[in-house]
Parts: sequence; C-alpha cells; structure tokens
Amino acid sequence: MIPVINGKSWPYTERLTYSAGEPVRWRWINASDGGHPMHMHGSYFRVDSAGNSEADRVFAPEQQLTVATNRLLTNGTMTTYWTPPPGHWLFYCHFVPHMSPEMTVANALADKSIMQHTHDHMAGMVLGITVAGNRPPVASYGRTRKIRLWVRERPAAHGLPAGFSYQLEENHRLFPKDLTVPGPPLVLERGQPVEITVVNQLHESTTVHWHSVEVESYYDGVAGWGARGNKVTPEIPPGHSFLVRFTPQRAGTFMYHTHLHDEEQLSGGLYGPLIVVEPGRKFDSSHEPIAVLSRAGPGPTEGPLLLNGSTDPPTLHWRIGDRYRLRLISIAAFDGGSFSLLGANGLLQWRAIAKDGGDLPPAQAVMQEARQLALAGEVYDFEYQPTVAGTLQLQVSIGILKMKVTQQIEVQ
Repeated sequence: MIPVINGKSWPYTERLTYSAGEPVRWRWINASDGGHPMHMHGSYFRVDSAGNSEADRVFAPEQQLTVATNRLLTNGTMTTYWTPPPGHWLFYCHFVPHMSPEMTVANALADKSIMQHTHDHMAGMVLGITVAGNRPPVASYGRTRKIRLWVRERPAAHGLPAGFSYQLEENHRLFPKDLTVPGPPLVLERGQPVEITVVNQLHESTTVHWHSVEVESYYDGVAGWGARGNKVTPEIPPGHSFLVRFTPQRAGTFMYHTHLHDEEQLSGGLYGPLIVVEPGRKFDSSHEPIAVLSRAGPGPTEGPLLLNGSTDPPTLHWRIGDRYRLRLISIAAFDGGSFSLLGANGLLQWRAIAKDGGDLPPAQAVMQEARQLALAGEVYDFEYQPTVAGTLQLQVSIGILKMKVTQQIEVQ
C-alpha cells in the first residue's frame, strides 16, 4: 500500500500556492488505517477543531493548539488555520515509511545505486507549498555566532550498529570528542544570528533540517525544493559543505536532523536536540534534562528502542524542591512512543509548558497526568518539582511492540 494525499504520492501531489500572510484553512480527513504526525516546515499552524467521522470538537480560542506537528489519528479529522511565510515549504507525515521513495512503485523496483535523489528522495504523504512575498526582517542583536556541524560516519559501539553522527565545532573546539547518538545539543540564543557550516564527511549526500525552527526555506534542508530567489537548496555531496544562516525567533525545544535518505540516515543516528534560550541565559542541563526517543535499526521492527541513544541510560540526580524542565523529543523514524514519569505509587503529575518549541497559553499550561504520547517529530516540555526523597522513573515505551526503556531518577 502506498500512502497518498487526495489519491496522489509526491511528487505528483497537488502543489499549493499562496501569498504571504494570506489566511489558509484546511480540512483534513484521515481515511487510512493508521495515525499520522503531520508536520509543517518553517512555521506553526493552529488546530481549530478535531474529531472523527461521527463528531467534531471545535476548540474555544484558549484551547486551540498552535503546533508544528499534530497527530491525525486513525479515522480522525482536523481543521487547521495557517498564516504562511514566504518560501517553499512542505507539509507531510513524519513517519519515514510514509515519505520514503521506496513507497512508490517505480522506485521500489528501481536499482537503488542509480536512483536520482534530487526529487526522488521523498514520496507518499507530502504536499509542496509555494508562498509568494518578501520575508520581513527578523529582530536580532549582537555578533553573528559561527559554528561548524560535522556529519560523520560512526563505527559500531556501545551496543549500537554502525551508522552516522554529528559533531559541533566552535572556536576550534570539537564537541563531543567521541561520536554519539543522538548528536550533541545545539544551544542557541533567541535573537542572536548564527551561521552554521554543515560539513559532509559521509560517503553519500546529506542535508540538515532545523525541525520547527522558523528559517528561510533555502536553509530548511529540503534538497531540490527549498529556494531563495533563483537559488534552490542543494544536496551536500561528500566532501562538500553548505552554509546555513538564521536567527532563532523564539526560545524553546527543537531538533535538527537529516532530510535525505531518511530510512538509512535518520535511523542511523543523524538527529540531535536544538535548544534556544532567552538572551543572556545559560542552558542548565542538570535542571533541564533532554530525553530523545529514537530507534536503532533500518526498519520499523528492527533495532532497539533508545532513550538518548541508550537502552540503559544513566541515573539522574534531582533535589527536593527544585524545578525541572523535561524536554521530550520523539524522532523514531518509523513510529513513536509514550513518555511517563513514575513514582513509588505509579504515575505522577507534571505541568505542561510547551509544544514543538512554542510556549503554551495559560489555559493549556496545566497540571496533568505524567504520561504523553509522542509520535515522530513531536516535541513536548513539562515541568516537575519533587517534594519527597526517593526513586523516580522516566520511562519511554512502545506499547504495540512491548518495548520499554527506563531511566532512574534519584531524588534527595
């Protein structure tokens, strides 16, 4: 079966054209037999209603969701509102099998060694959107920060198969020294311009997508589609580099990952957290733990479930009375999972803070049961304040496959 939108698979899906700032309303109906994390590149959209074939719930203004990725469940519907920025954008399902070139009949039968990838690196549930207009200037301050992002091949180690990894270099210092999965946290400041030179040391082309970050489409990482005037976003061939420029517009939790040969490169480790802090503020990893849910392996039923690249993550140490911001990222290539925070008597309560890097309004930033389903491409922030000593557990699981990874948290 080939996943499609309105009966067609990319690159044959209809191309949508709008003007910048034009109100855009879509009505989505999921007639397939599975759910889909629908992701927008370069900006956020608002979910005004959600339902199914029998009923539709229209959200009050204070309960409307503003997201970059939204789950469209089996038999589900949603109404969305979007104010498009200028550029060439994608809206698609973030499950790799639903946007993989192998999902077309022609490519499934083709010799992979001679497949063209400039336009054939995607297929399936992908919409291409062109928005005319000029991009307004972004407020910025200070000197431009300059970083190198090295894309490298990684040998098998620590129970993981051979794959790929990222390393950061700034001021001639390389971080981390060893190749890791996921890639190192990239910490930026809101409003400070940054130039990131992506250096490809793989034996194949790659790109980097700045997931949920508001960037120009030319720097968005979609080869052959993103554009700036007459310049089209290129693949980054082996031994070559590509300079990315942007200014983070909001503080929050994001990620960066490959957007080429996703079945191999994404499942092989080319992803990492991207944290944007307020100007002058330092990222405190001891009180802002990052939890990246992913899978290791080339297929949906192969490879273990990983939490921060490990099946046995190290113990965290928290203090009574301190506030902790849990930054939860789901980038499993073929599915997603559930995050849970457990105490001695079961599920705890945590307070929702943000979704996809965007702060929640007061009506949505509430205490709730500490369990969150997160499909591929979704990001959530929650706050928890321990009040008693003891052992907690941060658990990620995929129920349908009965897979689970647990991280111990010692509170004193």
